[in-house]
Amino acid sequence: MENASYGLPDEILIIICVFVIAIFVLFLNTLYDTLKNVQIENRKISPGEVWITLTPLFGLIWQFIMVIRISESLKLEFQERGIKINEQKPGYSVGICYCILCCFTMFPIIGILATIGGIVFMIKYWVKINNYNKLLKLQSKIVNSF
Repeated sequence: MENASYGLPDEILIIICVFVIAIFVLFLNTLYDTLKNVQIENRKISPGEVWITLTPLFGLIWQFIMVIRISESLKLEFQERGIKINEQKPGYSVGICYCILCCFTMFPIIGILATIGGIVFMIKYWVKINNYNKLLKLQSKIVNSF
């Protein structure tokens, strides 16, 4: 049986795993924070449900549901606040691309390319959702200052 550690010492693998998990937790925390800035009546997913993505295997399925519901929640929130954005479904396209690429990371050969693409689309989705979060916070500050 071939060892999947690519000849790296166990300590290095542990450090890499901890780093990857920490980055993913920061990513999910951005999604959580964004949903907290969406009014309850506009949420199609509760903020705490983003953490279900950490569930092994089921998380691969849940991330699709999460991306769809975050998009729906943001759309409703922007409509209610009268905020104009350039997307019909906020974050949906880039988020779904990220999810699809995550699923393909498990396949030999294309897994490496899917991993690279998945990282790129995760970052794009993260930045997009973070920008929407900033927009919601800014709009709340403006409304509350009057």
